[in-house]
Amino acid sequence: MIWTILVTVVVIIAVCGVMMAGGRFLLLRSRGIPVVIRSLPNPDGRHWRHGVLVYGARTALVYKLRSLRPESDIVLSRQGTEITERRK
Repeated sequence: MIWTILVTVVVIIAVCGVMMAGGRFLLLRSRGIPVVIRSLPNPDGRHWRHGVLVYGARTALVYKLRSLRPESDIVLSRQGTEITERRK
């Protein structure tokens, strides 16, 4: 009996997690511009992350698509950011 309750609780938590991730994914995709970002310096050229860029008057907010954080993962000052080159 206790195993049935435990399995039910675990399944409910898993379903809630999937619903939260799916809702965040759909909400963010409709709000911003899709981007691929990585932190620098990164000598081996790995660790690119998919995300959504939502920009306002003073800041650009980056939300990683594989994150459940309610706030943005990266905050960029629009006046302090410069694009030096694009990925090939």
